[in-house]
Amino acid sequence: MSSEYYTVPELAARWRCSADVVYDLLRQGKLHGFKLGASWRITDDARIQYEQTPTPQETNLRKPVLKIQ
Repeated sequence: MSSEYYTVPELAARWRCSADVVYDLLRQGKLHGFKLGASWRITDDARIQYEQTPTPQETNLRKPVLKIQ
């Protein structure tokens, strides 16, 4: 278990997205974190788990396409 923690701005910078995107992921339960005072903290384990979870678009790309002639 990792003891490294990220703040929302740190993850947003790492993922090259806005902090709002990270907040949305936390609110939707797609990214796990906890509040420390008024700020969110995300563990390194939670970051890794989220990064390794395929998105719906990636899942659709893995399905074979059947061509009907």
